[in-house]
Amino acid sequence: MKQTYNWQDIYLFLAVARHQGLAGAAVEIASSAATLSRRMTKLEHAVGQRLFERGARGYALTHAGKTLLERAEKMELAALQIGHLQNELPTKRRIKISAGSWTMQLLLNNVDKYWHKDDIWLPEFVSNNARLDIARKQIDIGIRNSKPSEPWLAAKRIGYTNYAAYRLDGTKPDIGWVATTGDNGLTPTARYTMEHYSDNISFTISQPTLGLPLVLKGHAKMILPEFVGDSHSELVRDADFISELKSDLWLVMHQDERNHPPVRKAIDAISKFLKEDYLSFNN
Repeated sequence: MKQTYNWQDIYLFLAVARHQGLAGAAVEIASSAATLSRRMTKLEHAVGQRLFERGARGYALTHAGKTLLERAEKMELAALQIGHLQNELPTKRRIKISAGSWTMQLLLNNVDKYWHKDDIWLPEFVSNNARLDIARKQIDIGIRNSKPSEPWLAAKRIGYTNYAAYRLDGTKPDIGWVATTGDNGLTPTARYTMEHYSDNISFTISQPTLGLPLVLKGHAKMILPEFVGDSHSELVRDADFISELKSDLWLVMHQDERNHPPVRKAIDAISKFLKEDYLSFNN
């Protein structure tokens, strides 16, 4: 059977080897000469080699001892590098946040309202209308329009979002529409636009946020979240809110992670921002 090594004995060996004896090593590591003598004998038994020539002048290294010293110093250097690793890496937790295009744009435009550089967390934004896997740590916080059914996920309702068609004030009501296609064409807003206005589409886009400049220039109209459309004073609602598109907004996170301090700080900050500043909210 292979002999297992006590790595603490390697540390003690370095002290004895450098001091060439027990007395100086004992002072350095606050131990006794008797304890060091016993541990060095145990280490020699473990490696199966005599490491020291013991004499009146102290502990002189044998050939095997010199070989072990060379390798032990490499181990010591590696240990020091590992010890410094914490200082080299960021100590703040990166929190991955996923949201649809409009909500992500809202978070990016107003990051200073819910996050500060001195916070214990760092935001990492992942814009995706798909349900990324919280269980597998693809994200830490997901902003969704429905409550999750998975038992390992926790959810916090923030409020709701209204949607309406918006156009530049002064443009004609029969102006053409902007429609979202491709991967983002499966959202409720994109489907509603195609189902009701497919015969009057002027522009198609791959990302919802790409359509806003077209609306602001008066080239077309588009269904927008209330918090987007109403934030531009030059836009007017083409009609009342579309009841079919009204949706709740939920913060979704992993059950086991939600009370971890950085995650909890992020949840509370984002929730407060969305509730107080931009989204309609009722109890």
